[in-house]
Amino acid sequence: MTTARGVASTVAIVIAAILLPLSIVSGWARTQLVDEDAFAATLAPLSQSAEVQDAVISASTAAVDARLDAAGLTRTVVDGLIDLGMGDRAAQALRRLEGPAATALQQLVHGAVADAVRSDTFRTVWEQFVRRAHQALTVAATSDGGGVVVQTADGLGIQLGAIVAVLKESLVAQGTPLASFIPEVDRVVIVGSGENLAAIRTGYAIGVALGWWMPLVTVVLFAGAILLARRRTAALARAGIAAAVGTTILLIAALVGRVWVGASATAAGFSSAAALAIYDRLITGAVSTALVLLIAALVLVAAGWLAGASPRAVELRLRWARRADEKTPDVPTV
Repeated sequence: MTTARGVASTVAIVIAAILLPLSIVSGWARTQLVDEDAFAATLAPLSQSAEVQDAVISASTAAVDARLDAAGLTRTVVDGLIDLGMGDRAAQALRRLEGPAATALQQLVHGAVADAVRSDTFRTVWEQFVRRAHQALTVAATSDGGGVVVQTADGLGIQLGAIVAVLKESLVAQGTPLASFIPEVDRVVIVGSGENLAAIRTGYAIGVALGWWMPLVTVVLFAGAILLARRRTAALARAGIAAAVGTTILLIAALVGRVWVGASATAAGFSSAAALAIYDRLITGAVSTALVLLIAALVLVAAGWLAGASPRAVELRLRWARRADEKTPDVPTV
């Protein structure tokens, strides 16, 4: 009977240790992928990230340049002025100004976009984008993708037009010069292959189905393993060691994932600095939880060892007991 209890306790600890990192990830996934407010609270601060701002500016200006024919626009203006009637020398001077004028127009539009992204207004714009992205992720997890996140023949991407459109609206409302020249953009920034869509769907399914009960099962298994054990102090230490191993594996996986995200972003032509900033914000909750649990697990290991029957632990308890008795003042008898 005792052997069976010991085996059951050991098996429960092993299973709990395996489930622990999965419990943290599934709980994080459920919170981030199901709760729009939590998702927004996690990613909204990225609007103040210099790396993300630079990536948005770079992608937005590239998309604007692809649609804004600055040279053609200035040529039309110059042609109109010449048609009004002027001398040949004046017309030639205007023609020589076409190139610099086109460059200046392009730079002014770039400056307007950059100023808008680095302004406080971008916080509101970014939060709207984040919420739209969350809604699109929900759609992508249950269909072929849509909205901000789209599935194309080239892979999974982000519809940049949504960001540019909101920026243009804000600039026009503020009366920013040349804001009306920003064209409508229909460009998708590819962030990965179509396999990422399957990963999104899998993560969403895990978050919804497992996120709420897997952590509870893990806690029950750890508690049950300790209660089943004949030597509960030893089982407490073993549970602590198992939990420490499980959380350490998760932390290592997070570091490996960070390297993979950076490499994938570079291969996709996306800013690796921005991708890493987004990744860090996304996993900060899971990593923080893992670190807290790792500390708690090490405390359990220490507590289990100190409460155990090893000669060293017994000697330490006796020393502490004697010191406590020495510090306790004698109560005079009446």
